[in-house]
Amino acid sequence: MDAFKLTSWNVEWLVDAFHVATGAVAPGSRRNRRRMPTAVQAAAKLNGIQREVGEINPDIVLLVEAIPDPDRMSEFVQTHLPEYQVIRREGEPKQAYHIQGEQWMWFLTKPSLKDQHGAHLLDVATWQA
Repeated sequence: MDAFKLTSWNVEWLVDAFHVATGAVAPGSRRNRRRMPTAVQAAAKLNGIQREVGEINPDIVLLVEAIPDPDRMSEFVQTHLPEYQVIRREGEPKQAYHIQGEQWMWFLTKPSLKDQHGAHLLDVATWQA
């Protein structure tokens, strides 16, 4: 691969829309100091993300303010961006990421890029050095 296309997107509280859409939280309920979206708003956000990423068609996507759980993020990608894979620490719990808070960053790649180039996350000690 000589070149690739990368896009980064701050999807602002993606976790809220995803949790409403999957029934993990009630639409319009409160979580901490913010109100969850309605079911219509959550669906519009998720569909909009799917549409925009599809139109841009990047090889790599960096989603900022995404879902703070590797398994739930993988579920989001399988459902809404199935042409991508989440770069994650396979088989490791959330604690292995050494991240605090509710808004994580995730790299997504097309499977061919991951397979050809061995895309992976840095070791935590290296990342935090």
